[in-house]
Amino acid sequence: MKITRVEAIALQVKLPRDFRGSIYSVPQKNAIVTRIHTDEGLVGECVNGEGEAALQKPQVEIIERELTPLLVGQDPTRIEALWAAMWKTATWRGGRDIRAGVRAVACVDSALWDVLGKAAKLPLYRLWGGARERLPIVAIGGQYHDDYQVADYGREMEEFRELGLAGCKFKIG
Repeated sequence: MKITRVEAIALQVKLPRDFRGSIYSVPQKNAIVTRIHTDEGLVGECVNGEGEAALQKPQVEIIERELTPLLVGQDPTRIEALWAAMWKTATWRGGRDIRAGVRAVACVDSALWDVLGKAAKLPLYRLWGGARERLPIVAIGGQYHDDYQVADYGREMEEFRELGLAGCKFKIG
């Protein structure tokens, strides 16, 4: 199996309100969809969330201009070797924000793992050892709302409990 094409698509979705904490603001969600296409028809996909919209353009450029030429024609199941080559290519460039290079590698790495899972017909948790079939998840709640009252935060926590979440990281400060 060989990699034939790599796609990187930056998305920005405006949220219905600004989710704020004591030192941050999240008026929109940003993500990069990465797809690794293979000559056998398998397509590895991932969505990597990114809080900083300013880093999206350089991440996509790194994937398209630097990582794609490195990957096309390679065996996508050689993930560790490809990761090492991508890391060296994307993170050791002087003069640019290293976060863009690190996150570009993460986008491609995640899609490569998806290719491997699809090729093996196994979910990734099984490929990685299968120690657990379920993981507890938590939410982040309590972001600042100009119009929230104390009871509104209580209702938010009740919604999280109804969803079966294991807990909540509650914003304070």
